Amino acid sequence: MTRVEELGDDGRADPAGRAEPAASLAAETGTAVFKVAFARWISEPGQPDLPGIIRESMGELRGVLADRASV
Repeated sequence: MTRVEELGDDGRADPAGRAEPAASLAAETGTAVFKVAFARWISEPGQPDLPGIIRESMGELRGVLADRASV
């Protein structure tokens, strides 16, 4: 596959090979999780390392999505 084919019509590439809109949803969700985790990390003294907070935030997101899936 050429680089042009990898980029697709809008010029954005998804390393995991997801099609739109899934690629954009994954990217935006990752950005939101990082933003929330980073804000927690800098605002709460004594927090564990940033990767730990990111994992915790992802777990919370999974819980929210699982709750919505059962509705």
